[in-house]
Amino acid sequence: MDPREHDPLSRDVDQLGRLLGEVLTELEGPEAFRLVEEYRAGTKALRAADPWPADFGPAGEALLARTAALSLDQARLLVRAFSSYFHLVNLAEERHRLRVLRLRQQEDPRA
Repeated sequence: MDPREHDPLSRDVDQLGRLLGEVLTELEGPEAFRLVEEYRAGTKALRAADPWPADFGPAGEALLARTAALSLDQARLLVRAFSSYFHLVNLAEERHRLRVLRLRQQEDPRA
């Protein structure tokens, strides 16, 4: 069983990410979705290797070269997509904080 199933914040973030992907595909097309997913997967792989590297090595250089080759429209699309994603994550975190505070209040009404 996926541990995120028991973590409401992770579950919310996953769901919002999937919904954003659906909206992106519907509004911008499957090619735009593939571009965003390419960057999401690429940056995730870089962080998985070492979350605080001094240098991302050849994979990082390849991603930088890919980024330099983007058209202005593609770069704009990536910025908008990731900005939207991080706004959604912030909303999910706010919701989670309220959820935790509500649970604490239910457990100890004096708190």
